[in-house]
Amino acid sequence: MDPPKPSRVADAVAQACRECHLDPALEGSVHAYLDEPEDLWPACCGSSCDPCVQTLGSAARRALILLETPAR
Repeated sequence: MDPPKPSRVADAVAQACRECHLDPALEGSVHAYLDEPEDLWPACCGSSCDPCVQTLGSAARRALILLETPAR
């Protein structure tokens, strides 16, 4: 299977960020998650960061679902 086109990935990330209530300025961070296997994504440190890395991970997972791409 061919990888999705960059424009399709960008659209999925933008939609996932909207759904997760993330500022569009964070789309690049979500894109970065997609470049790594999920088991390498950072874990929450419990410091009440905003946004929490769990929220970024949720957006990345949602983008993968929208792209119908399994997590790596």
